Amino acid sequence: MVTTRQPGETLTPGTAAPLPQAPVPLPAILPDGQSSAVLEALGVAVYTTDSCGRITYYNEAAAELWGRRPEIGVDEWCGSWKIYTTEGEHLPHDQCPMAITLRENRPVRGIEAIAERPDGTRINFMPLPTPLRDEHGNLIGAVNVLVDVTDRHRAEAEAIAQRDLMTTISQNMSTGLVMVDRDNQIEFMNRAAEEITGYTFEQLRGKDAHDTIHRQYPDGTPMPRDECTIAQSNASLERTESHEDVFVRPDGSRYDVICNIAPVLQSGARVGMIVDLRDATEEKRAQEAIKQSLELKDQFLGLVSHELRTPIATIIGNAILLQRRSEALSPESKTQALADIADESQKLQRIIENLLLITRLEASQSLETEPLRLPIAAEEAVMAFRRRNPLRTISIETDGDVPIAVGHPMMLPLVFDNLISNADKYSPLDAPIHIRMYGGPDGDVRACIRDYGIGIDGADTSHVFTPFYRSRRARTQASGIGLGLAVCKRVIEAQGGRIWAATRPEGGCDFIVSLKRASDD
Repeated sequence: MVTTRQPGETLTPGTAAPLPQAPVPLPAILPDGQSSAVLEALGVAVYTTDSCGRITYYNEAAAELWGRRPEIGVDEWCGSWKIYTTEGEHLPHDQCPMAITLRENRPVRGIEAIAERPDGTRINFMPLPTPLRDEHGNLIGAVNVLVDVTDRHRAEAEAIAQRDLMTTISQNMSTGLVMVDRDNQIEFMNRAAEEITGYTFEQLRGKDAHDTIHRQYPDGTPMPRDECTIAQSNASLERTESHEDVFVRPDGSRYDVICNIAPVLQSGARVGMIVDLRDATEEKRAQEAIKQSLELKDQFLGLVSHELRTPIATIIGNAILLQRRSEALSPESKTQALADIADESQKLQRIIENLLLITRLEASQSLETEPLRLPIAAEEAVMAFRRRNPLRTISIETDGDVPIAVGHPMMLPLVFDNLISNADKYSPLDAPIHIRMYGGPDGDVRACIRDYGIGIDGADTSHVFTPFYRSRRARTQASGIGLGLAVCKRVIEAQGGRIWAATRPEGGCDFIVSLKRASDD
């Protein structure tokens, strides 16, 4: 019995296609034996239908692709169990590309679809249906070639996944990555490179790497392209490792970088360069600090060894003299020897105290402070100094009622003592030392220690507070290791204050100490 197919009725997968009530013979479009052998040998899925869409032939490759064997003359349009669009939507058989070809009498190209087998597996394929016509041009059927593109889709998916993985890795690297093409134009930057260079990738996409991030020498002068390391490596295909350079940010500021530059080749041909870079600014600063520290250490050892040996030699010499020849010495000689021992011992004590103090302050950047009166701290230091040096004239002056300052009651006398001792060391014996205290113009409390000694060259005023620094003029005037003023600076800053030096045209120098004023609360 023959089943009748109603207009618009579609074929249910796996069921026979309904035929017209009267038997209609299939057109003679079946391939002959020789043609069938050729189609089998191709290894590509091929099948044919008549003009009504009934399958008239298929080769083994088509049956393998479908995962089933449709019934010749019964199944219509396509032998797939089910068909889906590449977006995953179900595609009825009578709307598949073969049905379109038969309905519109034209080839269909550029469409991909998904065939589902009875076992549930799916195949991506590209159909290439083409109409078949007789010698009069009448449509008698169609032939369809099914190209399995599953492997291609799998490879594309794997490539996309690999690309996404590499993108994720590169974007989460702490090292900056910049890729330039053979013309030195930027093709890729990761987030780390954006942070280091100060540019976004979109700002630099397609722009010349040399003209944007690498256009200047460290001193700011323009750098010719033929001296650009990136451009040179790009042209020569040479790998450059651990290259130290200076790059430029959008605001014109320069920063140190260390980078590796590697050529990118494709089939032996140069396609560009990959530059991995890291900001070495802090590293350079650390290296410079280490260098300065080592130089400072060497200077310190030289100065301290000299400054310690001199008083120690005096102390030992006088002590041995008193021990071995005390009975032969006059009372005056004994008194002088004891005085020398006392003076040199006090000098050693000050050196050691300053060294210990500056070490503690380097470890702890602040001191506990409290309200105090600056004149009292200054008077305490002056009294202690006068006991050691009764011949030096020192005066203290206050401008009205000096405001209460905030400071450390034990450390401030030490600062005054160091500043007075410094003024004494570099002033003539008959020159006075003058201390003036007053309310500062910035709402602070100030003390000015003025001497009439050798003064300070203008260029040295910013260096005299550096540990172990001594100007050429100071070295010719008196011995020392250059710690006193450095200690003063550390102590004052640890109390939230400031200290600076000012030279005077008529001679001598002013050292100004500024402390915060105590609140009225």
